[in-house]
Amino acid sequence: MKAIGVDIGTSGAKGMLVSFPDGRVLANARAEYALHADGNRAEHEPEDWVRAVEAILAQLGPADAIGLDGMMHSEVCEGGGRAILWCDGRAEAQCDEIVRKVGLEFLRENVANRPFAGFTLPHLMWRKTLGPVLLCKDYVRYRLTGERRQETSDASGMLCWNVAQGRWATELLEKLGIDPALFPAPCGSTEIVGRWNGIPVVGGAADNAAAAVGLGVVREGQAMASMGTSNVLVVCHDAPVVDAAMRVHTFTHAVPGRFLQLGCMLTGTRALDWVLKLLGVPVDLAPIAESSKGLLFAPYLVGERTPYADTTVRAMFAGLTPDHDRSHFVRAVLEGTAFALRDAQEIMKATSVRATGGGMKSPAWRQIVADVLGVPVITVNTAEEGAAYGSAILAAVGAGAFPSVEDACDRLVRETVSTKPQRSYDDEYARYRKLYPAARSLE
Repeated sequence: MKAIGVDIGTSGAKGMLVSFPDGRVLANARAEYALHADGNRAEHEPEDWVRAVEAILAQLGPADAIGLDGMMHSEVCEGGGRAILWCDGRAEAQCDEIVRKVGLEFLRENVANRPFAGFTLPHLMWRKTLGPVLLCKDYVRYRLTGERRQETSDASGMLCWNVAQGRWATELLEKLGIDPALFPAPCGSTEIVGRWNGIPVVGGAADNAAAAVGLGVVREGQAMASMGTSNVLVVCHDAPVVDAAMRVHTFTHAVPGRFLQLGCMLTGTRALDWVLKLLGVPVDLAPIAESSKGLLFAPYLVGERTPYADTTVRAMFAGLTPDHDRSHFVRAVLEGTAFALRDAQEIMKATSVRATGGGMKSPAWRQIVADVLGVPVITVNTAEEGAAYGSAILAAVGAGAFPSVEDACDRLVRETVSTKPQRSYDDEYARYRKLYPAARSLE
């Protein structure tokens, strides 16, 4: 059989046609759309998503099943105009309002997460709610099939979903004066939810859950580290694991009965792109020093989520001397983004991580991440396929090509290279940990 997986992202949508049971990628397609952003505003036109996905499906089809994934926390609110995205920071005051009204303990017990400005619930309060709500890929699936359903791995990132009980968090919504009827009936990731031109369309997944499936991170203790525009560290669990201070997120996995603990650091490859542009150096000629010579970089270009939940803190270099040149700045950026991943690792304690994202294609950066985290960084054969590949797997499982997501991943995903730690960064990381308080003191 053939399945199409589509990943709906911030700058565009990526699709792939995959044959099963061999898992071979037959074709790829991409469609771009505009990001409407300035200051702390980040929005999309929802119809741009629909047009992009329809174009990809037309280019890649025909197929036997379709799976979609999309940006977490990025919702369409009927009557509310453009979609507000995960990286929008305008709802900071609403986060404070939620905590003030219900308290962190109530949030921990009911939704397993604390509010962030990019989450859906603060967005709705900033909008003053309006009409029915669907997240990115669920809105596109609704437009394709006519079925209005909210898939559960994405729902768990809205701050409206009871992760432990697998239902909408009606108690929280009622305390905040939000009608639970705004949220549609849930569906599973491999559940067939309608058809597009006669082709079954499954519920799909949140982008991070789909990426985890694509890398085979589907069982207790398996983990992935992504170095993309933002950094993500994800660990799979058999039950919800909630950090006492909720410094990392707890979400539902796309795999039935599994959960994800997730740390999100807001700046990854974006920091390297920025510093290379500043230095006038193309990425393929980036000079990387053997050592940063004590130069440190705090990668808070757009604030930070894990572990600080701080949208206002900003980046800084520290430890500058006349001996530093361009290569040291590049090295410091690579190390600083890896240190940000370690902030999550200190909480989540992964024993090894499967690598994904553009930054992990660099052997130098991958080695730095292994050294900083202190665990092997594993490359798998599907590492470059991304979340769309995971969505294709979910579609194939839903169409009956495999008995379960775990079985599909066991057959399709293989470890190819292990980048093992070669040195300790403990002393440098201890110095790095002093940068956040210093950066905060400058505000």
